Formats: sequence, structure tokens, C-alpha cells
Amino acid sequence: MEMAGIVCYTGANIITKAREIVDQIGRPLELDTDGIWCCLPGSFPENYEIKTTHPEARKQKLTISYPGAMLNIMVDKHFTNDQYHTLANPQTLSYDIHSENSIFFEVDGPYLAMILPAAKEEGKKLKKRYAVFNFDKSLAELKGFEVKRRGELQLIKNFQSSVFSAFLDGQTLEDVYASVAKVADYWLDILFSRADNMPDNELFDLISEKKSMSKKLEDYGNQKSVSISTAKRIAEFLGDQMTKDKGLNCKFVIAKKPDGAPVTERAIPVVIFQAEPAVKRHYLRKWMKSPGITDFDIRDIIDWDYYKERFGSAIQKIITIPAALQGVSNPVPRVVHPDWLYKMVREKTDIFQQKKITEMFATKKKKVPTATLR
Repeated sequence: MEMAGIVCYTGANIITKAREIVDQIGRPLELDTDGIWCCLPGSFPENYEIKTTHPEARKQKLTISYPGAMLNIMVDKHFTNDQYHTLANPQTLSYDIHSENSIFFEVDGPYLAMILPAAKEEGKKLKKRYAVFNFDKSLAELKGFEVKRRGELQLIKNFQSSVFSAFLDGQTLEDVYASVAKVADYWLDILFSRADNMPDNELFDLISEKKSMSKKLEDYGNQKSVSISTAKRIAEFLGDQMTKDKGLNCKFVIAKKPDGAPVTERAIPVVIFQAEPAVKRHYLRKWMKSPGITDFDIRDIIDWDYYKERFGSAIQKIITIPAALQGVSNPVPRVVHPDWLYKMVREKTDIFQQKKITEMFATKKKKVPTATLR
């Protein structure tokens, strides 16, 4: 435990020092436990080549990464262990003491682009979520997004699978956000049209969620969640033997009824829609607490506002909030900005905004009195 603490503490200090250096020459983009993503000026030196004419040299040319060497000098200066002990004589337990440093930076890249999302909450930042592209526009690394999560809405996965590459289109910020807005609008049209031209099986694939039960249903006690509600309704429909073991795969959609009920009570197992019509009608009426319902089309059962909000949240993080923070008007108007963002945009664009007194006046440097010898 102590060793783990030392390693994490030292690593954090190294990354902090690295950021201080990068801040002076470029812009840090993302800090990780073992590295730092940054944007450096194109004029900044990247690699140096050292050539040798020594006949016994194994390589006639040695390439040194200038940014890597710059950071490694910092590591050597501040994080070298000058009292490293090596056992010299096991009988007398004598040690040789010397300086040791096995920590060094390696430089990856450069890359064409890095896409970073924004948080929905004011003043917060999303960590460890980014998409990085090579110069040939191939995806180099994708981390932290829903597209890599099991059980996430396929609708959001499909959107994220195509939206990141759209950031590489266009020559201006407006062109870029117009390109990604087309991707968002394509999937929004499906939600706003209630998937009129889509077969039911494809609609289920887009909006259904999958969650696995890590324990037996009875082990959850009085806990509430969408997966627990789905498991209980599967047991009610297909029998208790379906939930006697752990690992049950719950696939469900969110219904709009019962009115005013929390989401955990509106989860409907997808398997009910494959049952006989009479059985399906019975259980849907019971679970939605609507004995008078006569239309059992999936489009009239699911909560479209819930899915619009879920999908809109993904659009806000990737498109609309970053666009607003960069001074671009909302490229997806059907997804409204959070209230705090409206306030921030108004403050930035208000031509009648009151200026601070520090913006109107500058401090005058005091003259240092000089003494003259006579």
C-alpha cells in the first residue's frame, strides 16, 4: 500500500511539472495518470537528428524527440533518486549508493485532431473522454464514450460511431459544426418522427437497453432500479425459475405510463412484445396501470420524451455546448442549451455589458528613485 501511494504521488507530481512546461509553449488538452495530451505550435521543434562518422557506431543516425528530451530533463532534475541502494555484499549487507532514474517520457504523435466533450454542469469537466485521429483520418484512440459501453442505447452508439469523423470536415468552426449537426439531425429525425418508416425490430434495437444482474434477484432486497423492475416482470411473465440464478440479461424499454411514475417503475421487458397478443395485452395493461388501453403499438407505448432527453444529453456534450463555448450559434436548435450556458453566452455577446474598472484603467509603474553621487 505504501509503495502504491509513493508511485501515484510521484506520477501526479511529474504530470503537474510537465503541465507547467507545456503551459509555457502550448496548451494542455488532457491529463492522465501516466501522460499528458497537449497541443504545441507547428513551429516548435519536433525531432533532431544526430549523425556520426564513427566507424564502430551501430547506427549512423540517431533521432531525438525534442519535446520528449525537454520533459525528460525535468524528470531527471527533479525526480532522480540520489540515494538508490544496490546490495553489494550479501554477507556483510553492504550496499553501493548511486543515483537512479528509470522514469522517462515517450512522445506519441503528432495527430491530426483530438475531440473533447464538455460537461452538462457548469464549471465541471469530463475526464478521460476523447477521440484522437491520425493524419490519414483513421481513428487512433477512443476512450470513455458510450460507444464502448455495454448496455448503452444503440441509438447513442450509432450516433457516436459517425459523429467524430464529421469533426474532420470543413475549413472553419462553422463548417465543422454544420457537418456534425447533420449527423445529429439524422438520428433526431427518427425520434421526432417516432420512427414512422422503421420496422419494429430495428426500432427495438435502437432504443432498448441491456443490463445484466450480477446477483440473484432475491439478493437485491428492496433496492430499486430499471434492471430489477425488468427482472421482476420477467419472473412474473415467464416464471420464477428465470431469476433464480445470477447473470440474468435484462433487455427493456421505458414506457410513458404509469403517469408520474419514476423511470424505475416504467421499464418494460422487450420479451413481452414477442408473446401472444392476449398475454401481451394483459401484462402491458397491468404494468402500465392502464386497463383501458387498446393500442399496443410500441410507438404509442414508449416514452419518446425520455429518449429525446437521453439522446439530447449526448448531443449537448459533444456538439452544442462545445459550439457555444467557442462562439458558434447552436448548430442543433432542437437540443436547447442548459440555463447556465444561456447566461454565459449572453454575457459574452452583450455589447452593453458593464466593464470592470480594471479593464478601463491600468496600473502605473512606480518610478524607482535614483541616488547620485556628488
